[in-house]
Amino acid sequence: MNVKVFVYDSNHRLFHDIDLFYEKGGLKMETKIEVTRDSIIGDVIRAVPGADKVIEKYFGNGCFTCPGMNMETITFGAAMHNTDPEQVVEDIKKLLSS
Repeated sequence: MNVKVFVYDSNHRLFHDIDLFYEKGGLKMETKIEVTRDSIIGDVIRAVPGADKVIEKYFGNGCFTCPGMNMETITFGAAMHNTDPEQVVEDIKKLLSS
């Protein structure tokens, strides 16, 4: 039996695509996370191990105490810190592929 679960971010965009399935030995889970320039910074930090280091690299450590991290996108953060949002997304996606 396979079950597909969709999880949406705080702006109602698809964020996680989770497949649950049984294999020999029990229930297995495979998660696919879609990170884009429109992803919410806080959602990405919570979902992607190591993303906090990427955010800190490009935006500094102020994001971690800013309430805006739960509503501001990577594009917004990049604009505020004069950096390319695609570079931030690319670095986070490297974490997902490793």
